[in-house]
Amino acid sequence: MSETVQSTFPPPPPWYRLYGSESILPPPPPEPPAVGSNYSSFGVQYTHGQPDLSLKDFGVPELFTSTKLTEIPGQLNELITLLIALHVKFIQHSPDSPEIRSKLRDQIHVVYQNMYFLLNHCRKAQGQIFIMDPKAPHPAETEDEENVLNSFVIEKYKTCAQITNDALAKAVAACTPGRPILEIADLADKHLLTETGKIYNQMTDDGPIEKGIAFPTSIAINECVGNYSPEDTETRTLKDGDVVKIDLGCHIDGYCTCASHTVLVSATPVTDRRADCITAAHAAATAAIRMLRPGNKTQDITAMIGKIAKVYEVSPVEGVLSHQLKRFVIDGHKVISNAASPERPAPDSVIEEGDVICLDIVMSTGTGKEPRQMADRFKPTIFKHAVEESYMLKLKASRTVFSEISSKFSTFPFTTRMLETKNPRVGLKEMLEHNMLETYPQIFEKNGEFVAQFKATVMVTPRGIDHIAGLKLPPQENVKSEKKLEDPEILTVLQAAIGTKKKKKPKK
Repeated sequence: MSETVQSTFPPPPPWYRLYGSESILPPPPPEPPAVGSNYSSFGVQYTHGQPDLSLKDFGVPELFTSTKLTEIPGQLNELITLLIALHVKFIQHSPDSPEIRSKLRDQIHVVYQNMYFLLNHCRKAQGQIFIMDPKAPHPAETEDEENVLNSFVIEKYKTCAQITNDALAKAVAACTPGRPILEIADLADKHLLTETGKIYNQMTDDGPIEKGIAFPTSIAINECVGNYSPEDTETRTLKDGDVVKIDLGCHIDGYCTCASHTVLVSATPVTDRRADCITAAHAAATAAIRMLRPGNKTQDITAMIGKIAKVYEVSPVEGVLSHQLKRFVIDGHKVISNAASPERPAPDSVIEEGDVICLDIVMSTGTGKEPRQMADRFKPTIFKHAVEESYMLKLKASRTVFSEISSKFSTFPFTTRMLETKNPRVGLKEMLEHNMLETYPQIFEKNGEFVAQFKATVMVTPRGIDHIAGLKLPPQENVKSEKKLEDPEILTVLQAAIGTKKKKKPKK
């Protein structure tokens, strides 16, 4: 005899449908009733717009981490994967194991409740996301519209750039002998969070505008190439003569700007290899910015970086890439390689109007080839949610960390120092085992070498090159290389003017 189960949730309202086939396009669904009005469904009266209840209100554990409309498809895919796995386990256990089968049956029921809840959450917004309405455009079709440099997008980029530049200036000014690097990182990250928290606080149809840190402050010293964001237990302090690279960024509504600067912790003039390295990196970044013109090829920019490095007898670090920025994407597909490498060739692309590029130039007094990852001494502290990977986490600690990551950092990198969850590495471990996180490993040149970095964010607009973040601080006066740039081709690029032309006012 089959058991009748009473649904916890009300039946769907009459306008709610899910279509199983996209090949048969249905007519547009009727307009839902006005908020506050009543409607009848299966003989039961409901009020449209009544307060939403959560699964917890019914004593059901939540297996999802977000009810944002744009994230529900991914959440449903994860629940379906879990459902299949549970059904397979149920079949594998014979009827002689009633206790195990009973537990699995209960778990399957919880998954169904979670799926029904997510779909129920979508009802009021039917037609707003592609899984609910086959006629609605796929997100890929709207991606280009989101990244058009209109006045609203440009304003967000420039607002971010100002906050990024100010945070970088504060961190650079704090680089003095004896200063703890944790203190400097906290100073910069606090500025990024505080200033982004003051603006764009209005609500939108999709909820509050996301904003915050796009890249946590990294402080890489001497031979360390990058991705060194100190943990709470960090005790290292700066010493006189250190070459310090500070790298950070923030975003508003997914539009991010990043910047980095190299500072030599010294009050006395320096003309040695450190000066050559820093000067080369600064000159190469300056030249590369001026080459970000529509029609120029990315491999030509890579060649210019290498040509400048040769003059100063330093090496561009291999594996470093400058990326195109897009909304909620810090590492777009269009890239510029920092160093030409036959082993890891980067595709040759063309700079186009509308591109936003995060230009990353890194030079080394060493060979620059295959920097080392010293995982035995330095655990990675910077991670990013790999949104294309899905897995239903088993440990409660993992689900807690994942929920915090999803709600606070979106698709951008974060550091373990920012996590409020207790013992976050327990949860991070399971996520890493299932490729749910991308790791930013700390990488190093050989001991005794020095590395310099300059990073800038540049918009390629119809009115010219708009260099908005990074390389805004003047070079240190006490850092003077004895080597000189004399190549006419390099000098021509460095002397080229950049900036945006002002719109001409129409004649009256």
